Amino acid sequence: MLLVGLTGGIASGKSTVAKMFEELGAQVIDLDVLSRKVVEPGSQALWEIRKRFGDGVINPDGTLNRKALGEIVFRDEGARKALEGIIHPRVLREMWSLVREIERRAPNAVVVVDVPLLLELKMQDMFHEVVLVYAPRSVQKMRLIQREGLSEDQADARLRAQMDTEEKLSMVKWVLDNTGSVESTRLQVRELFMELKKRAEGPQKRLALDECERWGKLYVRGWEKLGERREKEMTLVGKPAPDFELEGFQDGHFHKYRLSDFRGKWVFLLFYPLDFTFVCPTEVINFSEAMDEFRSLNCEVFGISVDSKYVHKAWVETKREDGGLGGKLNFPLLSDINKTVASSYGILLEEEGVALRALFLINPDGQVVHMTVNHLAVGRSVREAMRVLKAFQFVTTHHGQVCPADWEEGREAMVADPEGLKKYLTARK
Repeated sequence: MLLVGLTGGIASGKSTVAKMFEELGAQVIDLDVLSRKVVEPGSQALWEIRKRFGDGVINPDGTLNRKALGEIVFRDEGARKALEGIIHPRVLREMWSLVREIERRAPNAVVVVDVPLLLELKMQDMFHEVVLVYAPRSVQKMRLIQREGLSEDQADARLRAQMDTEEKLSMVKWVLDNTGSVESTRLQVRELFMELKKRAEGPQKRLALDECERWGKLYVRGWEKLGERREKEMTLVGKPAPDFELEGFQDGHFHKYRLSDFRGKWVFLLFYPLDFTFVCPTEVINFSEAMDEFRSLNCEVFGISVDSKYVHKAWVETKREDGGLGGKLNFPLLSDINKTVASSYGILLEEEGVALRALFLINPDGQVVHMTVNHLAVGRSVREAMRVLKAFQFVTTHHGQVCPADWEEGREAMVADPEGLKKYLTARK
């Protein structure tokens, strides 16, 4: 048996090529079909998806609303990884069950496994050969718009969620160019299949397939461990900030905000539980009143809660004496209504369905350098947030120096070596 991984970018024509292989006699396993099977109504995977992403991704008949789910995961890396952790282990187990069944029936078969994200997920070791179906990004985008009825923005979001096809070219031995006519592609597929068939019918050791399956089991366990870590992990400090795109409200208008668009600036993400509550308006108002100073330090602030953008609008426009923000706010409030961003940052209270009071400072390179997390009853200090921002800006521009406890702007810092510590502590006497 020869196990072949077939991959390619979205709308590259991979499904068409898989059908051509099947017509020539290959055994084809489509992981997209398996992914639909594992989320059928009543399945554990569908239950986990509903719990993670909310009722909005479930159709009235109880099936998965793939379009609604796609709108979330193709714009949010953290959400996409969470979905992969639910789906991929189950799909791989189904795949290997089918592979072993085919091996019993047809030990010399060419088995082509259609894997959309094979290279992104570094699954090459699971296969004897990997084949890439190639189409340039411009063609992929055109096909997505025509085939799926997507807007240009939606098509771009889906393409951004995958590795660029040009990058994939250097990672594989076999490439099928699907930019020409159907007959041109069919000829390439036929020639390649003949080569693969010779290998499948030649002397093969069972160990080769066992080794592929061993790698498959490692991938399954890896995703399971990733899911376990995501449940337990509570710090992103020192790591890239999970990117997201959310709708928000400011200055009387709704806008879309993508975190990565603010590279080059310092950013505070101010997570809070809910609009129209008690501690929340005191924090939001205090941060708003300090925005001139924050912006003078090249820093933006985004308030984030699980409320809808319409609730944000109502809260901003409600008088303060009635529990609102008084008609004016100097930074946007973003709607994490699907709870995906709070979850990807590890601060979602699952049972309550709201975020903890978390504050993340992200540097101009997109890395989380500071976070604080409070339970719901205690608010945060704008003064402390400002102090921390200035401290990180100081150490960024003063290489080799660090900021000791209670450092304030204008105070002496410390050289990060034994002599520097001695000098600093001596000066405190």
